[in-house]
Amino acid sequence: MIGYSAGGYTALILAGAKPDFASASAYCANHDDPGSCPRAASSNGTNDAQGKAAVPNELVSWQPPVDRRLKALVLMDLLAMMFEAPALSAVRVPTMLYRLQDDSYLGSARNSLAVVSGLPTPPATHIVPGNHFVFIDPCPASVAVSAALICQDAPGIDRVEIHRQIDQES
Repeated sequence: MIGYSAGGYTALILAGAKPDFASASAYCANHDDPGSCPRAASSNGTNDAQGKAAVPNELVSWQPPVDRRLKALVLMDLLAMMFEAPALSAVRVPTMLYRLQDDSYLGSARNSLAVVSGLPTPPATHIVPGNHFVFIDPCPASVAVSAALICQDAPGIDRVEIHRQIDQES
């Protein structure tokens, strides 16, 4: 299973990880990480403090079933701050992890470190040039102007080549 961004969180859960939402809430209260910890909108339309929402009781004990059909994981700049080592102990499938050189959007280094240090078998890890959106297909010209955050890469970043390399490695 391939999991990108929040899809990486989903892939880990389906492979047996147990999310700790209180840990995620504490992480967000102490880190400036806009990709992982968006600010909640207040009743007056402004943004409240990042990551300060209480964890609903239903989430504290929630655990979806493990999907035993999964044979391996490929995780790309995943959302993982809610997984400490004990939460990852049940993940038993081989895992490949792609993290980014530019982790300003989702805190790739912190999220990846949680997975690298927590999985029973450390994942094969690759560092990719670019930012969080480099894993998305190149944008058509008609979209690139209106979606610059997603479509524009730093000079020298070649999405097509990065995707080709990932295809070969995975």
